[in-house]
Amino acid sequence: MGEFVAGLLSVCGGISVVGGAVAVIVRLTKPATGLRQRIEKIDRHEKELYDSFLELKQLQTLMCKGLVTILENEISGTSGERVKAVKEEIQEYLILRG
Repeated sequence: MGEFVAGLLSVCGGISVVGGAVAVIVRLTKPATGLRQRIEKIDRHEKELYDSFLELKQLQTLMCKGLVTILENEISGTSGERVKAVKEEIQEYLILRG
């Protein structure tokens, strides 16, 4: 009977040692896992911001091109066809983007 109790206690002791080791490993790896997830989220956000930046840059370029064309038309009065072409280019961009 004494051997059975000693064996049972030794099995329970082994289980608690293994459980404690697993708990320590989980506690040690949890910050790394959380950090990896945070970095992945930041990377996705950074890509979205960069894509938005490129889109705004393209739109700004079209707007500047339109303003220069309008100014040129006002000054010389001869570039009506160019104004129409730039207008169509801006419309096409807005339609495709929308």
